[in-house]
Amino acid sequence: MTDGCIFPASNITLDGTEQDWQFIPHTDVGSDVKAGCQLHGSLSAFLRAAWALLLHTHAGQPAISFAFFRSGISDGHSESTFCSNESHSRSEASIYSYQHVPHGTSKSLQPTLQVPFDESIVQQSGINTAIKIDSRYSDKEQIRLLQSDRKKREMQRFDLVLSAHDSCTLNDFSFGFRRSRVHPTYATTLSNLFRSIVALLARNSNHDLAYEMNAINLQLTDRWRPESYLCADSCVHTMIQSVVETNPSMDAVCAWDGSLTYRQLWDASESVAKHLVQVGLQMGSLVPFMFEKSVWALVAALAVLRAGGTLVPMNPNEPNGRRAEILQSLNAEIAVSSWMHRRLIRDPDIQVIAVTSENVAHWRGEALAQTSLPQVSPQGSVFVLFTSGSTGSPKGIVHDHRGIVSHALGLIHSTGCQGTRVFQFSSFIFDVAMMDIFTTLIGGGCTCVPSDHERVNDPAGAMRRMRVNYAMLTPSTALSIDPKDVPELRILALAGESPTQLVIDQWVGHVWLMNAYGPAEVGVCTVSTIEPGDYPTTIGPSIPHSACWVVDCEDHDRLLPVGAIGELLVAGSTIARGYLNNQSKTDASFINRPLWATRRPLIQTTFYKTGDLVRYNLDKTDGSLDYIGRKDNQIKIRGHRVELGDIEYYLAMVPGVSRCMVSFPRTGYYSGKIVAVVQTRECVVTDPDAPLCSDPEGQLSLDSIQTHIAGVLPEYMIPSGCITVLSLPLDASCKINRKRTDAWVASFRPTPLERALSGCQPSGPLAYSERVARDINDKLCNIVGERDTDEAERIRGHNFTVSALGLDSIQLMMLTTHLRAVYNLNVPISCFGSKRYTVRDLADLTESKSVDGSVRGIDVMEEARGILKTLVTRLRSKTTAPLLQPEGVCRNVLLTGASGFLGLEILQQLLRHRGIHVFILLRCGTEQDGVERLRSHAKRNGWWDESLMSRIHIWRGDIAKHHLGLQPLVVPQLLGQSSKANNIHAIIHCGAQVRYNDSYEALKASNVDSTTQLLETTAKSTSIGTFLYVSGGVMPSSNEQEELSSEKLASLNGYSQSKLVSELIVRGCAAHCAFQGRRILSIRPGYIIASPKNRSATVQTDFIWRLVAACVSSRSYNSDGDTRWLCISDVQKVARHMVAAVFKQKAAVSPAILDGLAVGEFWNILKSDFGYILQPLKQDIYVKAINSAIVQQQELHPLFAFYDVLEGEIGQFGSCTELAISDSTIRRAIRSNIQYLIDVGFLPAPPSRLAMATDNDLDADNSLLAEA
Repeated sequence: MTDGCIFPASNITLDGTEQDWQFIPHTDVGSDVKAGCQLHGSLSAFLRAAWALLLHTHAGQPAISFAFFRSGISDGHSESTFCSNESHSRSEASIYSYQHVPHGTSKSLQPTLQVPFDESIVQQSGINTAIKIDSRYSDKEQIRLLQSDRKKREMQRFDLVLSAHDSCTLNDFSFGFRRSRVHPTYATTLSNLFRSIVALLARNSNHDLAYEMNAINLQLTDRWRPESYLCADSCVHTMIQSVVETNPSMDAVCAWDGSLTYRQLWDASESVAKHLVQVGLQMGSLVPFMFEKSVWALVAALAVLRAGGTLVPMNPNEPNGRRAEILQSLNAEIAVSSWMHRRLIRDPDIQVIAVTSENVAHWRGEALAQTSLPQVSPQGSVFVLFTSGSTGSPKGIVHDHRGIVSHALGLIHSTGCQGTRVFQFSSFIFDVAMMDIFTTLIGGGCTCVPSDHERVNDPAGAMRRMRVNYAMLTPSTALSIDPKDVPELRILALAGESPTQLVIDQWVGHVWLMNAYGPAEVGVCTVSTIEPGDYPTTIGPSIPHSACWVVDCEDHDRLLPVGAIGELLVAGSTIARGYLNNQSKTDASFINRPLWATRRPLIQTTFYKTGDLVRYNLDKTDGSLDYIGRKDNQIKIRGHRVELGDIEYYLAMVPGVSRCMVSFPRTGYYSGKIVAVVQTRECVVTDPDAPLCSDPEGQLSLDSIQTHIAGVLPEYMIPSGCITVLSLPLDASCKINRKRTDAWVASFRPTPLERALSGCQPSGPLAYSERVARDINDKLCNIVGERDTDEAERIRGHNFTVSALGLDSIQLMMLTTHLRAVYNLNVPISCFGSKRYTVRDLADLTESKSVDGSVRGIDVMEEARGILKTLVTRLRSKTTAPLLQPEGVCRNVLLTGASGFLGLEILQQLLRHRGIHVFILLRCGTEQDGVERLRSHAKRNGWWDESLMSRIHIWRGDIAKHHLGLQPLVVPQLLGQSSKANNIHAIIHCGAQVRYNDSYEALKASNVDSTTQLLETTAKSTSIGTFLYVSGGVMPSSNEQEELSSEKLASLNGYSQSKLVSELIVRGCAAHCAFQGRRILSIRPGYIIASPKNRSATVQTDFIWRLVAACVSSRSYNSDGDTRWLCISDVQKVARHMVAAVFKQKAAVSPAILDGLAVGEFWNILKSDFGYILQPLKQDIYVKAINSAIVQQQELHPLFAFYDVLEGEIGQFGSCTELAISDSTIRRAIRSNIQYLIDVGFLPAPPSRLAMATDNDLDADNSLLAEA
């Protein structure tokens, strides 16, 4: 089999008309051909060598194949055909090898393979070029024959054909091409290139062929690069000052919280800049910058530049660990922030300056006249942008003033943004945000800044209100906006990711639509105007401040010609200095002149290697480039540039991971998702051709990976898929074979049709009359088709088990939303965790659903009665043991769930009792692993003491397993059969799996069976006198009839059902004679929050705080429950209650903790004490609005994880009647938790606190804006 070579064809598609074939003649080539024949031995060998070199420069393959036809030999009647394979090994530097060949020979260009011509070879190898030499006909006669019907049909398999006449007087040949596949202008370029190669090979072979080919390629592409480059020698703020002096009253900033003219902006920034100088900001200092969207963010940014500082935008939503790592690399002494984010910069060595309206007014009133601002050099740094790094550490890109001013002027020239009203949508950490601000101000435009709420929920409305006429948006954002909703928008530049045809079709014709490309190290360097029919991959030609070059991916000293795919190099005045404190990375990406540049009078000295694969567009022939993809492990996701190596760095630290890599497939089941591919066993496959296999017994879950790395990586970098494999393949250098693994992941099918069908009734395809089932099938096919069209077509029209499709939560949400909207059928997402629902089952449910349209879960009362009966029957068949331990003796306590929020506090309270030993049932690898885990949690909560270790004992186990997964050696201690000092005296069962979207069946083993096993052990033990079950899932109530009403039980989710079933079982055991003499207790708390003394323990994932976040975001809440009682208490108080119940054996124990306050009072704390704007809504309206927001925002919405159980959770947010008197300590704890969530950025600062604003503060704000 030969190696194919598909020559790059154009995007155009024309009909195959009579004029499809076109030939470009080359005359007066006789002398070159004659010389070439002498060097290569024959005309055939010479033309094959030249043709091979042409193909090699475009395809970049070590082996080049093409069809070769020769006619008219010997008797003049026979015709021989064969395929010629000219091999150029990259390791031999094939294009250079010519210089090592002695004169008269060319061994490296001799055919390596010759086989008879076969149509199947052409098709299988992808050959689409040919040479035809005929000694019978002249070149003109050959062209006439090739254009005849018979020959034309034979030649349809090829796109390029070289036609020549073999004779001693040859002085011409023709370059033929199909117009339906190759653009005529491009064909002319190729033809001229081939003519140059012929002349080149005809010369003395001692010439430097690499240099000659680079020279030829430069000559062909130089016309697309400007003779001179825009290079401004000025500072950003100096350019803005010129606009201030020319048009001081023109709008500079139009923000949701205020507007400023150029004069007002300049004066306000001067006050801040002088204050920064006064507090010690030094020239060139790196200044962390952390703001929400606000007019004062722009004031602060300009002030830092005028004070001589370097702006370092930071993301307030990043994990604390990553933020701390960036701060540590800056060696900063001063930072600027908003009032809301000031506490996120937690470095004691950094002075944080909050830039607010009040502070600016105050600084303006200070004696600043004597303070002068420094003279900043255009060579000075202007800002540092941090992106993902391949070693686990973010890398900072350093830009200088001169480059950013040059970039701004070039962008203004290319995109027409001078004097426009620009929508500042992008996050401040992106280079687009810096363009939105500085390019706009340099160009005399107005930067329009929406609020963070508007930016997410109503960008079109904000654009209308601010009269935006220019925007640079990501394609995904642009797709969410209807052009009709932004009538004043004139210019839309798509940037940040490759646009899709869908977004182009939506916007083309409505605005001047552009595709702007450029990495953060360079800024926008190419711009393409998108016209109807244009392809989304075209990124356009370079703009005035930059020059683009296409080079070999593995050798940047080798230029590539038009049509060849290679790496993009960018040179020009806007290139960054390099990476902050990382010279090795800088040297690898920012290179000095390549060899081809040193031999030409080029003005550029530094070139940036983008890592992006491009090629010159084959149709436009104006220097436009087509974006092909990445050559390394860098991806773009949600607008963020991510190094996969950054994720791998932390993935490798996950316990249980032996080897790992991260993949980002573009096709297949996991298309567009970050996938962790992990090996959990020390297994090495030595056979390099051994197939990859998933490891079904691998114990590492996606949940555990996500939990482990969530604290160090931002949400968009956390894998959303995980595949455990037996062994990752290694290459010859013992490194993971990434290419092979990526290909395997792209083709990986975790849910093939056979697996789906295996769980179905063998009823055959769905009948045409099954209208509902076929509609549900169509919906599922559409969902699956987004990731895998082949799989969608395989399941179309079939009945199958829905859970076998492996849909993620977003896809399941799409299905359940469809069922609700079309059939008024409410199927909880948790139900799809079981195998019972097929397509046909869902169709049947639309007919048999209950009155309220919901699918009923288990009967809680019947389930509890059945399990209790089984337990009691089992105890009757065995001898229960009498309690031999003296009453009141309790030294050893078994505790489950100790690593959880409440369990950890119970552990602390137990250890405060001297002489108490705590035996902790914990799922862990080794006992030492368990100790380290508890120690880490306790230290984080601030109470660990090493002296406690002598009273803590780890029992490895798992509450979801039979016998709780305990080792047989500990059973005697539970049964009272060990020494008196070691026997267990009490059990506090606090452990459970808290997964709101899981079904009861999925949670039964861990949440119900564990309870019955511990109860059975208690009954058989001679030492256990107290069993305490920590209930939950259902709000406490003093009214048992209300609590156990059928209506309330029907609305419970799987988790709540499992907790209530266990509680009912415990209650039943407490009254049974098998437990006589023992205290069997069940206590149910309400919402548990962090105590004021340790507010950092606040659990942001709890429903109550996610509900608050959703309400704050939507500025509304459910007012139907205002008069209800909200059971809520801090964790210390709840834990004290639990421990007291164990030790105070004669005291009465309340089965419910009813501390709390009225629901209306809870919302009033948010409104009155914090100033949040919350509109009261009826429950049905509120739930509908929240559901709509979740569907729109998906996993970004705070209540996304509760989507399946939302209505039930909101419905039970408070008991029906007031149960107690509100305690001031509860209100203090609530305020403390809310303030902490604001400080860490989980909740946005309320409007009245954005700048510590009281009514007087707001007056100062308004007077400043009026004054400025």
